[in-house]
Amino acid sequence: KPKIDMKKMLVAIIMMAFAGVCSAQNSALQKATGLMQKQDWLGALELLEQGKANPKTTKLADLYSQLGMVHYAIADTELRKAAQGLAYDTLMYCRNLDQAVENFDRSYAEILNPTTKAKPGEETMGNNKTNMLNICVYFFYAGDFLNRSGRHAESAKYFEKFINFPDNPIFDAAERDTMKTRLADVITQAAYNASFLYYDDKNWDGVLRNADLATRKDAFRRDVYLMKARAYEEKGDTAMYAQTLLEAANAT
Repeated sequence: KPKIDMKKMLVAIIMMAFAGVCSAQNSALQKATGLMQKQDWLGALELLEQGKANPKTTKLADLYSQLGMVHYAIADTELRKAAQGLAYDTLMYCRNLDQAVENFDRSYAEILNPTTKAKPGEETMGNNKTNMLNICVYFFYAGDFLNRSGRHAESAKYFEKFINFPDNPIFDAAERDTMKTRLADVITQAAYNASFLYYDDKNWDGVLRNADLATRKDAFRRDVYLMKARAYEEKGDTAMYAQTLLEAANAT
């Protein structure tokens, strides 16, 4: 009759029970994937939020990545409505953009975290980066939508979010440079938009953060130098005020 090591058996039972709990919790990811395939974004969101709130969920990198994709999809739905001339929810669009990026960033942090309990799926990192590359220009649209709705201060902030997006740590140096080159004209437009909106709001620091970038386009240069000079004048910086007028004279 074989001998039974009760200590080993007890450990095995505990480990099996733990595995069963983790499997049950992580199954929310699989169920959410099914709902996402059916474009049931709200249903998928509910499942994933439940999984995030459960301390026994181990596949956090995958979970945050899926949350990012769901929020991205909800924002994309509003963008498609706008493109079709249908009524769309600007604040829902902006809120879900921010949440999408927040979750892709958290997924990236979990992938890099050496104490992560569960190894993420092989495609998770690639999905995060691809989605982040695609979502970048959505922030320019957010600035435009907010401006159209009269939320000028918020609009300027979203144009700045677009300008700064390539600096997100999920991108390496080569990817950042490629994005900035590919989107150079749109970034310049965003900088002009932000400068103008901040100028209208008498936010002189906001003007100065964006003015130099906006001068890259000839059509913007004269107006931008005037805004920049006024900003320095209002801040009491007479030296930079005079220098900006000189730059304007030399450039126009």
